[in-house]
Amino acid sequence: MEEQFNSNILSNLPEKIRNIISNAVAGLLIAMLIMLLYISYRSIVMRYSGVSESRYLMGTYFEIKVNGRNTGQYVKAALDKTREMSNQLNYYDGKSEISSINNMAGIFAVAVSHDTFDIVDKALSLSRRSGGSFDITIGPVVDLWNFKTKAVPSKNEIVYAQHLVDHRNVKLDQRNETVKLMYPGMKIDLGGVAKGYAISRIRSMLVDMGVKSAIISAGSSIAVIGDNNGKPWRIGIKDPRHPDDFIGVVKLNAGQALSTSGDYENYFEVAGKRYHHILDPFTGEPAEASRSVTIISNDATLTDMLSTAVFIMGAKRGLPFVSSFPDTYAVVVDKDGNVATSPGLVLER
Repeated sequence: MEEQFNSNILSNLPEKIRNIISNAVAGLLIAMLIMLLYISYRSIVMRYSGVSESRYLMGTYFEIKVNGRNTGQYVKAALDKTREMSNQLNYYDGKSEISSINNMAGIFAVAVSHDTFDIVDKALSLSRRSGGSFDITIGPVVDLWNFKTKAVPSKNEIVYAQHLVDHRNVKLDQRNETVKLMYPGMKIDLGGVAKGYAISRIRSMLVDMGVKSAIISAGSSIAVIGDNNGKPWRIGIKDPRHPDDFIGVVKLNAGQALSTSGDYENYFEVAGKRYHHILDPFTGEPAEASRSVTIISNDATLTDMLSTAVFIMGAKRGLPFVSSFPDTYAVVVDKDGNVATSPGLVLER
């Protein structure tokens, strides 16, 4: 009876009013349907698009973006591991394992964690292979250059500090995982390899956890897992004199890594001369052969070290050196701004 009564009321209304009511009801139903679809879409996106998290570690932001559902705990575990390595490798932390090695220089060997021993071992290997262009004993020279006060050290200071720089005077005990610096005053600084090593380690962690697609970045060092939702990862290479612009774009395929060293990242100028943080072990001063070097390879530890070594070598020596490593490529911007690339590398303009 009630439904019939309501129906009679509507039928007795003028046609114009009935149309208005019908349109309003239809509009309300459409709005409700759109809202339900939107809520469902957001639920799917949140479930499947993954997570992104960053932390400030090793003097830069480590950011991990993972595609896939239920990956938040993986990202947290990877960043926790990065913090642990940062505490071990921090040159400026008096409680770090690197500081313990440096404090005991010329006295005795220091037992360290496996990660610290492994990174020092890898770094020394590249130091030998590069003929010292990459040298982790650069610490005494690093201490001279203060980029906050913008003070240029004297030649005498540089010469004195430089005589302590020699990777051949680091002794490793593989069985006991100890590190010894042979002479007092020597110092290890892992600034040219620590971020790449950390990225490499946490990439392996994420792969072991079952992550199929991710990008890990720490400043100018990057590593990827899988592809980017069916497409290659596209990474822009900055113009060293116009860092907001790019000299080109490279594609990273599954498992590749990239690192860039540039004279535009940390520098000051005095009397028109640029002094930057990439120091040449052979001169004790900022290297002058390059403006920037980008390395692409399958190992983030290697790309980080090579970008520094090749920056110091310059394109003429550096590009053949890079070619001696399998599946490894370079983009070098020399001191005059000329761009050179390894054979086989496509740099999209």
